[in-house]
Amino acid sequence: MDLLSIDCGVPTMRLLQLLAGGCLVIKIWREYLVMRRVNAVARQLKRSEYNIFTYWRDFFRGIWDMRVMLAERYQANPERAFVIPSMYFGPLVLIPASLDAEFRSALDSQLSASVVQFKLIQPWHTLPDPTWGMKPTAPYRVGFNRVLNRSITTEVSTISADLAKLCDNVFEDSGSVMPKTSSTKNSGEWNEIKAHESMMMVATMNVSRLYVGNGLAQNKHYIKLLLQLLQAVVTCVWLVNLFPEVTKPYLFMEKNRLVESGRKIDNEDDFVASVVATAAKIPDQRFSQLTNMSSRVVLQHFPAIHTMGTVSHHLLEKLIAYPALADRLRKEAQDVFRNPDRPETWEADELAQLKYHDCFIAETLRTEPLVYTTVRRSCVKKGGYTFSDETYIPEGFDVGIPTDQVHNDARFWGNPASFHPDRWLEREHVLPYNGSDFFAFGTGRHLCSGRFYASRAMRIILAYTNLHYEVQEIPGQGPWHMGFSLMHAPLEKRVRVRRRCCKYSNLF
Repeated sequence: MDLLSIDCGVPTMRLLQLLAGGCLVIKIWREYLVMRRVNAVARQLKRSEYNIFTYWRDFFRGIWDMRVMLAERYQANPERAFVIPSMYFGPLVLIPASLDAEFRSALDSQLSASVVQFKLIQPWHTLPDPTWGMKPTAPYRVGFNRVLNRSITTEVSTISADLAKLCDNVFEDSGSVMPKTSSTKNSGEWNEIKAHESMMMVATMNVSRLYVGNGLAQNKHYIKLLLQLLQAVVTCVWLVNLFPEVTKPYLFMEKNRLVESGRKIDNEDDFVASVVATAAKIPDQRFSQLTNMSSRVVLQHFPAIHTMGTVSHHLLEKLIAYPALADRLRKEAQDVFRNPDRPETWEADELAQLKYHDCFIAETLRTEPLVYTTVRRSCVKKGGYTFSDETYIPEGFDVGIPTDQVHNDARFWGNPASFHPDRWLEREHVLPYNGSDFFAFGTGRHLCSGRFYASRAMRIILAYTNLHYEVQEIPGQGPWHMGFSLMHAPLEKRVRVRRRCCKYSNLF
């Protein structure tokens, strides 16, 4: 039957209108009650309270103008917390950087990061898995950390060669989703690519090797599907529930392979294999169900690809915007690498000497944050949580530090509006740096677990791209990024790239 031909009739349409109106009234009433709680916190923080008009203004303003709204509130008094409404996450309290030490040390039973994660993707609906919130979870973390540690000890030459080939594929492929089999190496001709899509492709293939192993990471159909799904999830979080269907077949094969071989978790080299082996050791069979194991994978896999792809996109933007700095980086790489034209020979000791590359990456992370707040945590303590300066966080409210504002605070960074990598030369530790004035990798026990792997990969991508390619922006396009809620979202732009005509042309 053609559904479009059904005549709903006036009574049915009237009923639908009444139902929609009732839902709207309930939503407005619930937000009014939330506004009263927000104002109670605002009074305690000695901040201005909302009325019904200003509350709804900021409620919707947080979608497209969050960065400016946070700047207004922060600059009014950088040493005092403030509270804002949020359409996606509920009320959010932003605390000053001076409370970072307490924020780091708060227990998960007081301020929980996992609850915020669940609020964002609502896994009970998007990733139906009866094991959410169940013990044990520690074996999964142990297995993932073991995989990360093994990846960090992998020979730099192996990682460098892989990333170099991935960069060659996307830079010499006219911006299609998957690289072509033919290559235009050494042609010296300009090629147009989509900057964000290309860097996301490099990140997807590189990170997938860590998460699902080399076999699946080299499967072009899997990578194409994964990349398309990643782009769709940004638009509609609900689509993340399609991911388990993508990985189920591989999980099934991996599960059988492990059972047949009798290998132990200590021998696993990728996260999927680690999840399968870990679940096999848990008596509760629900942990070994394919959908549930796939849900465990997605919460690690997706953020890792998004983070590395977005940061690489920002690095490309800065190389184009600051050609003099790009020349300086190129000179450093030429001086450091014994064989700059052969990335498969690069060594860890050489990578460690790329000091200005670290400064360039750190300054990019400072000026182009992935999100406008640190890893947020939700107050789950009965009766709320109180900081030493009497800042009170009610139960159910989220709390975080306004990363973007701290990164642009003149008290911490001289002339913060300028892109100045040299400011990092005076610091003993640069990448991956973490302190009360820099939150690119998170904070406390919720620091990015892959920060060392990501830092090494970003050094290689930056060094190789700048050594072997010229990159130019195509005039007449829009900005590189935009604010969307708490995200500093990259926008797609086409750029011109071509292989440099120098001795670094013949690579393999």
